[in-house]
Amino acid sequence: MRGYGGRGITIPDYKDQTMPKALPGVRLSTAADPDDFGAGVARAQGALGAQLQQTGNILTDNAIKLQEETNARKVLDASNTYQAKVNDYLHNPEKGIMFRRGKDADGLYEQSQKEMAKIEKEVLESLENDRQRETFLKFVAGRASAVGEAVSKHQVKEMDRWGNETREGAKYQAVDSVGKNPYDPNHFAAQAEAGLKAIDSTMVGKHAPEAILAEKKDFISSLHESTIRAMLGKYDSRSARVWYDEHKDEISSQRREAINADIMKQERIDKSQVLNKELWAKYGFDTEAARKDLEGRNLAAPELEYYIGQYRHEVAFRKNNQDRLHEKAYDDSIDQLVKLKAAGQLTPKNVQQILGGSGLTGKQFLSLQSHALSMMGLDETGRPKHTTREVWEQVNLAVQTGKINITQLRMNYGHLLADSDYEHFFNAILKGTNGDEGFGWAADVTRIAKKAGVKEEDYGKLWAGISQRIDAFKGEKGRAPTVDEREQIVQDLVGKVTVEQRKFWFNKDEFNFKITPPVGAPAGSMWNTKINNGKGGWVFQDPKTGRWNEWIP
Repeated sequence: MRGYGGRGITIPDYKDQTMPKALPGVRLSTAADPDDFGAGVARAQGALGAQLQQTGNILTDNAIKLQEETNARKVLDASNTYQAKVNDYLHNPEKGIMFRRGKDADGLYEQSQKEMAKIEKEVLESLENDRQRETFLKFVAGRASAVGEAVSKHQVKEMDRWGNETREGAKYQAVDSVGKNPYDPNHFAAQAEAGLKAIDSTMVGKHAPEAILAEKKDFISSLHESTIRAMLGKYDSRSARVWYDEHKDEISSQRREAINADIMKQERIDKSQVLNKELWAKYGFDTEAARKDLEGRNLAAPELEYYIGQYRHEVAFRKNNQDRLHEKAYDDSIDQLVKLKAAGQLTPKNVQQILGGSGLTGKQFLSLQSHALSMMGLDETGRPKHTTREVWEQVNLAVQTGKINITQLRMNYGHLLADSDYEHFFNAILKGTNGDEGFGWAADVTRIAKKAGVKEEDYGKLWAGISQRIDAFKGEKGRAPTVDEREQIVQDLVGKVTVEQRKFWFNKDEFNFKITPPVGAPAGSMWNTKINNGKGGWVFQDPKTGRWNEWIP
């Protein structure tokens, strides 16, 4: 037969194979060996059975141990899954319930209990047997309780926050509203009632009565302060004082002194404005006269100095305002002159109307007058800055033929000749000479200088240079220069003056190269800070004459 492990066990065959016969010398005995009757075989079979029983126990133990390990791993995996789901539900930065604030936390505890039961059910369904489910439930029992407690605390905290925010928002709205409408007592009462209701609804049952009362007193104090400051903002110290005196007992003692000080400050400012108006009507810009007036009013020293200082500020303000008005009048008058010149209507009559209507006095009037004369081609005496060729030739011919005397020169041509030309012909008549041929020194120099772009204020420098060059030429050559030599002298000096001008006009320290010309400006326009009485303006170089001109938008 086959035994344990496949080993063969041979059982002896005890069949009778011979006929029985008496054995010689053998005596039967009852004390026979049990093995003679198969006892050894029985023992062998018993040992085998015990051995098989032992093996079965080992297999059972191993199977139980293996199942327990499987259960443990399954429960651990389920616990990890449960924990991950719970953490995500609680602490996900985007949707976790522990990140909900204020009113968004309302009802969180109930929601969390439902969600925790849902997560527990989902994980339980993934387990294979009761043993696993039993072990898992033991794990989550404490965890679910801890989560519920944490969520409950968070909800209470955030609901308190929501109540505080609601209360503070209601108080702020009330304080802001009375500040926008400080003169309506009914409106004040309505806003006070709204704020007090907000305090009650968010604090009663949660805070001590003393804390609630303190909150209400602070709120009412804030309403009064907002009302008073709104009145002061309208420079109404009188109304602010009346309100303060009527309600100061409802204003916080910690704020009362500061509010009263601000009212007193505005009261003094209001009084100074009344005084300034009175003093200005009497003394205008004469601050010393105003000071003497104030000194005679028996004011305390600090008050006296304060009101004197306030009047000085008033005078400075009025002067500054007057200066701004004069500057605007000056600029407007210049604009009118420019427009008249562009239209060819810059006549003495029109200019006089602009000067008279400008309202300017003193230096500003003289500056405007000088500018107008310059635009008309006249100097400060009313004479032209340049003599026309036609006039010059008429006078020159009269001088050459002896048909004009000094009186006639002054009466008939004094207003038509430039100063240098008038002096030239005056000296010629006085000395009995015939003057110069052609358009001569004055007209020729004027023509060349104008073409080269020499500024009119530099003509004196040019003439002085010409005189020095002529004297030097005569000393060197022993004769006067010819017409061509004279013109060359003029050209050389004109070039020198022009170069000096351009150095002055376009020195890097005086010129801002970064300014971009406006639309419509001539090509190559640049900003010159020296023109227009230091205000600056745009200049461009004429491509034909090479002269720098002012461009007026």
